[in-house]
Amino acid sequence: MVLGDMEFSSLLDHSLLAIGYAVESQFGAMVDAPMLVLIFENESAGRACFARFHGWCEGSERGDAVALGFVEMNEDEYVMCIYPDRERLVQRVLPEIHRSEVDPLVFMVGHIKTLPRQSGGYDWFKRVAGRSPFVVAPATPDGSVMTDAAFYKTEVGFYREDDLPEDSMEFALTRLRRGEEGAHGPKPPEAAAPGEINERRRAQLSRFFPVTLERLSFDTDFGRKLNQFMSEGYREWQVLQAGCNLALKSYAPELFSSGDEESGDSSEEPNRVDILDYLLEQSEDAMSTFPPTGEMTASALREQITADGRELLSYVAGPDAPADMTTVDLQAELASRGLLQA
Repeated sequence: MVLGDMEFSSLLDHSLLAIGYAVESQFGAMVDAPMLVLIFENESAGRACFARFHGWCEGSERGDAVALGFVEMNEDEYVMCIYPDRERLVQRVLPEIHRSEVDPLVFMVGHIKTLPRQSGGYDWFKRVAGRSPFVVAPATPDGSVMTDAAFYKTEVGFYREDDLPEDSMEFALTRLRRGEEGAHGPKPPEAAAPGEINERRRAQLSRFFPVTLERLSFDTDFGRKLNQFMSEGYREWQVLQAGCNLALKSYAPELFSSGDEESGDSSEEPNRVDILDYLLEQSEDAMSTFPPTGEMTASALREQITADGRELLSYVAGPDAPADMTTVDLQAELASRGLLQA
C-alpha cells in the first residue's frame, strides 16, 4: 500500500479562501510566466500548505507531483482539484527495486475548491497554461504573493463535467461534491489474467530458485512425492512452487520467525517486503546445503500447496475470496477460475 498525504486537504478546507491569476515577471529562468495564485487566510497557512507540496516534490522547484485539474460544471461555476500525482507518489514512496515486482494499492485524498463563475482570468489561464509552464504560488488576502514558496508546473488538466474520465480523481471529487456514493478515487489495479499469472510464476521461480529447481528435478524422493500429488489432481507447478517455498524457509528461517521474542511482538504472517528484498538481493548458491528430507515431507508440501492456493485466490478474488475452504474445495475453486493451467 502506498499512502499519500492525508492531511493537506483539511488544511486547505480551513484556510484556502480563493484563487487568482497573474503574471510573474521572473521565476528562475522563466520570464513573464503565467501564475496561479492560491489565496490563504494568512501567511502561515499558505506557507504550511506549500511546504507539504514541496515535500511531495522532494525539494524540486518543479511541482508536477502536485496534480491540478479544472472542471467546468454544467452551470457557469467551475472547480479546481488538487491531489498527489499518482505515478510520482509511487516513485517517491516505493523503492525502485520494488516497482516492477508489485502492483501497489494507492490510497490518497484530494481537495476540491468551487469557484462561482468562469471569469476572463480563468479563460486566459486555460489558454496560456495549456501551452507553457506556469507558476503556482501562495498569497494572502492583501495581495502579498509568497514567490519564495512557489513552484512551477508543466502539467494541468482542463475538463468539462460531462467528459471526465471515470478513473480520474477529478471524477471522484466532483461526485463527492454532489454527495453521490461510490466515489472513492481511482480503482486499484485489477488482478492479472490466469495466463499472465502462470507466465510470471514460471519466470519468477526460474529467476529466484534456479538451483532449487535443478536439485528438485534430480531428487528421487521429491520425484515420488511429485507423482503422488499429481495422481491426486494437483498440478506439477503447485508442487514445485511449494518445494521452492519450503526451501526458502530452510535457507532463511529468520524471514519466517513469529516476531521479536525480546519485545514480545508476535506476528501471524512474515513481513512480505522482507521476503521480497531477500529474493531480490540474494542469489541462490550452488554450494548451499539443500533442505533435509525431513523438511520436505508430503504433509509439509500439502500444507504449503494449500497456503499458496489461498494466497493466489485472495489475489484474484480480493475481498470476495471464500474463507475457510477445505483443500479439495480450494482446488475446485482455483480450477473454476482457470488458475490451475499448466
